[in-house]
Amino acid sequence: MAAFPRGGLVEVVGQDAGVLATHGTVEALARAIRATASLDRTKVRAYAVEHHSLDRTVSDYEALYRRAATAVTGGLPV
Repeated sequence: MAAFPRGGLVEVVGQDAGVLATHGTVEALARAIRATASLDRTKVRAYAVEHHSLDRTVSDYEALYRRAATAVTGGLPV
């Protein structure tokens, strides 16, 4: 994956999973795209599975909702 370092993309693109463009230009993004060719595909896949799989996403959202609900209920169990 190649992306501009904006918003949530900084978190989505990990060190081993992609390349962030150094500047907000088309040329910088083109360089980042070319640089992705040298990424280790095994590491890219492992990062994606570990950080962005369906199971991980569901687990992260459940934890987020639990924290939000606990904050609203003043610490009472949800």
